[in-house]
Amino acid sequence: MVNMRLNHSFTLLILLSGLLSCGKIENSNSVDKFRYGETTIVGTPQYVAAATAIQKKCTFCHEHAHWKSFSEEQYLTTSLVVPQSLEDSPIYYRNANVTTGRGPHNMPIGGNPAMTSVELEAVITWINSL
Repeated sequence: MVNMRLNHSFTLLILLSGLLSCGKIENSNSVDKFRYGETTIVGTPQYVAAATAIQKKCTFCHEHAHWKSFSEEQYLTTSLVVPQSLEDSPIYYRNANVTTGRGPHNMPIGGNPAMTSVELEAVITWINSL
């Protein structure tokens, strides 16, 4: 009888510690949507590839940036992207580290992960397709 109580208590302890050890209070999808905006990127294949790279690399630091969930049109109207002009598109020239007097920084700063050549190529392809 004592042995059964010990087994029952031990089982309950294991279950309880398993439930509490995760520490997750909410679904990560709900947090991601709040933090990064809508996670579904809609548009041309070129835009989707570029916006995916931008969200992956830029929102790492620019978590609260107003442009983190922009549509393609919003990138254009705010001049973050200028159709067929890499040299006039901050999204490109800051990430390509070719800022020469135009913008305040080359990105990223502080040792954060830069866009890979594949990600930067997606941005180039998108801008040139506009």
